Amino acid sequence: MRALLLLALAHAEPSISAITPINNGEVTLQDGALVMAYAVADATDDLRLCTQLTNKRVSFESHTHCVEARAPVTSFKLGGFLPGVWRCRAVLRRGPDPPTLHRGAAPLNGVVSNVEETWFLVEKQRWLADVTGEGPNVTAARRVLELASADETLRKALQDTAIDDMLVVTMANLPHADLALNLAFSAARAGAPLFAFALSDSTYDKLRTHNVACGKLPTLFGSVDGRKDVQSAGFSEIAVLKPVAVVVALRASIQVVWWLDTDVVLLRDLPLSDAAFAIQAGGLHARDYAINEDQFHAEQCTGVFRVTREAEMLLVQSALELATIRDKHPERTWAGDQAASNLVLHERRFREGTNISVEVLDPLEVPGGGLFFDGPLHDDRGPLIRADPVLAHNNFLVGAEKKLQRFRAHGMWYADFVGAFDDALLHRAPLDSCASIEVMGITPEVRSIDDVLFVEGRTVLHLHSTCSLKDRVVAVASLGDRPWVSSLIKRVAAYSIKVDADLLVAGDASQCYTHEEGDNGCAKAFKLIVLRSALRKYRRVLVLDDTVVVRKDAPDVFELVPVVALGATVEDPLVRKPEEAKQSLEISCLRYGVPCNTEEAWFNSGVLVASWPQLGLVETLPPWDSFERVLHWDQGYLNAMRLKYEVPLVDLGYAFNWVGSFHSTNSENAPFSAFDAFFVHGTTGLFLPHLERGEYLVNVSRAWDLVGL
Repeated sequence: MRALLLLALAHAEPSISAITPINNGEVTLQDGALVMAYAVADATDDLRLCTQLTNKRVSFESHTHCVEARAPVTSFKLGGFLPGVWRCRAVLRRGPDPPTLHRGAAPLNGVVSNVEETWFLVEKQRWLADVTGEGPNVTAARRVLELASADETLRKALQDTAIDDMLVVTMANLPHADLALNLAFSAARAGAPLFAFALSDSTYDKLRTHNVACGKLPTLFGSVDGRKDVQSAGFSEIAVLKPVAVVVALRASIQVVWWLDTDVVLLRDLPLSDAAFAIQAGGLHARDYAINEDQFHAEQCTGVFRVTREAEMLLVQSALELATIRDKHPERTWAGDQAASNLVLHERRFREGTNISVEVLDPLEVPGGGLFFDGPLHDDRGPLIRADPVLAHNNFLVGAEKKLQRFRAHGMWYADFVGAFDDALLHRAPLDSCASIEVMGITPEVRSIDDVLFVEGRTVLHLHSTCSLKDRVVAVASLGDRPWVSSLIKRVAAYSIKVDADLLVAGDASQCYTHEEGDNGCAKAFKLIVLRSALRKYRRVLVLDDTVVVRKDAPDVFELVPVVALGATVEDPLVRKPEEAKQSLEISCLRYGVPCNTEEAWFNSGVLVASWPQLGLVETLPPWDSFERVLHWDQGYLNAMRLKYEVPLVDLGYAFNWVGSFHSTNSENAPFSAFDAFFVHGTTGLFLPHLERGEYLVNVSRAWDLVGL
C-alpha cells in the first residue's frame, strides 16, 4: 500500500490555488503594492509561477510576472496597480518565461498546472469616478434612450416585426444604407425578422422604398449622414447609438434581440444560447478559435451579438461608457462601441446590474471575415469546408466600398441580381397569400406531393401543403421524349417526402428549343433556369438530372452539405483521368472568363445540392448557345462559376452519383455496384442509345423493388 501511495504521489500533477487577493473581492494597496499568494502543491524545483494581469481600462495588453514556485505557499509583492478591475491568471510552468507584455493569453506551451483565475477591484472610489459622468454626451445618450423607449410608433413597429418574441436589429445612416439592404435581403431569404434603425429621414425613405421594416432613431447632436466608418473621425457619435438601439428593442417587450452590423449576410437560422449575452469571437480574425487554440482574446466582436432582457443594464452601461469617453476625451472621436462594450464586459462583476452570463459564440458557426473569406490561419489546419456558418461577417475591412467589393467577389452582393433582389424585398407575398414559383414565365400547375403526375411538356409543383412552400425543393428538368421519367419520378417524390422537400418537375420550355441531332444546349440551359427559379423561392435545392434513379433508403443529402457550400460528386481518376479533368476545367474557365486553378476539383452536375446564397452562380446566365458538348453542357458552366465565386465544394461521393461509365469503360474501377448506390445516374458513359439508357435505369429500380428498396 505504501509503495502504491508513493507511486501516486510521484505522478501527481502540480497545482495552485489563490490565497490573496480573494476572487471577486476589493483590495487595498499597501505602499502602492499588492501581496499575491498562492498555495502550491506537488511542485518541483524547475517550476515557475507566472501571473498574467489584465486591466482593460489601462491597456488591452496583459502584463506577466514570473517567480520561482515554492511549496506550500509562494508569495510575492507587485506594484503598478492602477484603479480598476483586474483579472489575474496564474499557472505553474517550465521553460522560458513568456513575454512580459502580451495581447491575449500567455502561450500555453510549458504550462503544467491548472489555470487559476481571480478577479479583484483596486481602489473602488477612484474607479467609480472613471466610469461615471454627467457630461453633455452622457446626457444626450440618456435623452436618446428615453425618447426612443417612449416612442409608441417605434415600439409597435418593433413588436409587429418580431416573430416568436425574437428580432434581428441593425442600424444605418445613408452611406451604409446599401449594406443594410444587402443584409435585409439575406434576412428575408433566411427567414429572420429584421428591423433597421434609420439615423436620418433619407435613410428611412430608402429602406422603406425597398419594403424593409424600419424606424427612426434620434441622434445625439443632429445629422450623422456623413461617412463615418469604424475608427474614423466622428465614428463614436454613431457607435454610441448601437447599444441604445438594442435596449429600445428589449424595452418593446421582445425577449431575444440579435444585433447584426450592416456588413453581415445572414445564411441560415441563428443559433440558440442559454446566456444572457452571447457575442461573436474576436481576435486574429477568430481563426485561432476555429483551430481550437486555447487563447484568451483581448476583445470580442460587437458586430454580432445576442441578448435577453437580463442584459439590458450591460448595454446601457456600454452606451454610457462610450459617451463618457466622448466627454472626458473629446479627441478620441474614433472610439467605438466594441472597446466600450468589452470594457464593460471585463468589469461586469463589479458594475451594478451587469454580472450576467456571457457566451462567446462558436466561430465555426459565427465566423469573422478572416475565417469566412480567407480560411484558417495555416493551410495545414485543413479547409474547414464542412463548417456550417450561420452568417458571413465582412469585417476586418474598413470602408463600405471595400466591403462591397469583397461581397461581390463572392457572389454575395445581392443587389447585382435584380430579379432575386426584388423578389425577396419588393415582391414578397403577404403571409396570408399563396406562395408560388415561376419557371421561364410559366406558373406551374400545383398538385399534392402525394399525387405525383408527370406529363411531357408540363411544369408541375408538388407541395406538402396547399399555398405553402417548404424550405427545400427537389427539382427535375425534363424536356422532350423521356418515357422512363413517368415511372422513376415516383421514387423522386418519395425521397422528397422523406427529406421534407417540395418537388418541382419542369417540362414546359415553350420559349426553348431542342435539336434531334443531340445539340441540347437549350435543354441544359433550361436546367440552370430551373435551378435559378428554385433558388429564388427556396432556401435549399437538390437538382437531379431526369436520368437519376433514387433508392428508397437514401439518406438526407441536404444534411451532408452546409448552406455555404455546393454539394456534388467529384469526378476523380476512377471515372476521369486527371489530365482530362484539368483540361475540362481549363476550357470551361476560358469560355466563361474565369481565372482558373486547374488543381481544383471537377464535379459532375447531375446531382447538385445548392442553397440560396449561391444565387450568383445562375442569376446571370450566358446565351443558350454557349452550353456546348465540349464543355459538358451545364457542367462546365457550374464548375467555372464555383471557382469564380470561391464557393466551397462538398464531395458527395459515388454513393450519391453512381455514374454510367462504371457500367462500361470504367467497370473495373467501380467502387461498388449500382445496386449498392443511393443515386444511380444514367450518364452518357453508359454508351447506350437514348431509350435504352432509360430502360437501364428502370431495371435498376426494379431490382431495388424486389428487396423493398
